[in-house]
Amino acid sequence: MSAPLSFKEELKKAFAPCGFQPSSLQIDSFFKYYNFLNETNKKINLTAITNVTDVIYKHFLDSVIPAKYIPLCSSVVDIGSGAGFPGIPLKIMREDLYITLVESIKKKATFLNSAIDLLSLNKVTVIPERIEVLGQNDIHREKFDIVLARALAPLNVLLEYALPLLKLGGKFIAYKGPNYIEEFTAGSKAAETLGATFIKAEEYPLSDASRVILIYEKTSGTPEMYPRDTKLILKKPLA
Repeated sequence: MSAPLSFKEELKKAFAPCGFQPSSLQIDSFFKYYNFLNETNKKINLTAITNVTDVIYKHFLDSVIPAKYIPLCSSVVDIGSGAGFPGIPLKIMREDLYITLVESIKKKATFLNSAIDLLSLNKVTVIPERIEVLGQNDIHREKFDIVLARALAPLNVLLEYALPLLKLGGKFIAYKGPNYIEEFTAGSKAAETLGATFIKAEEYPLSDASRVILIYEKTSGTPEMYPRDTKLILKKPLA
């Protein structure tokens, strides 16, 4: 399925300011993904954003913004992947990456597997499991170079989900809005407890919105008691 000229031009226009130049094949993949997302969204709730321009900026561009901070051939885990953001757009743009999509809701996990097949993506795995369960599993604990989290939870909660999955020296990248300072401040103690050091915050425009990515590095081991059960994490978040 080839993308129409209007879609090609809009995607290129959106991606260019961030230094991305998608190939014709990548643009066609984004178009297939967009169509499949919209069709499936009529049956199950995947996203409230369906307008093509909004999807290009607020889902596709938003997802790939941190690509320059992800080293070649990294193992990347997208926690709470939902409709595949940010993991699938990143994979379309970065074929070298090993992507794991974590999504506990069965219908969404099924959608992710179908999208992977439709787009013929290699080195992508879907795990239909809760994030905190993975973090306490020796198969996954401290095994990833990069953890990504977008539109999932407050920062102090995200840190507890993410840090147990990271290797020492790995990076956690959290997608936040421009009013992130309060969350960032509240999460400072959690970061220290879990072995994370804050590296930087960077803001990007997304059409009529903006995105801030917060980058942490895992600089020491995460205590074995973390992550706790989600009910406890939400009831008594680290502070």
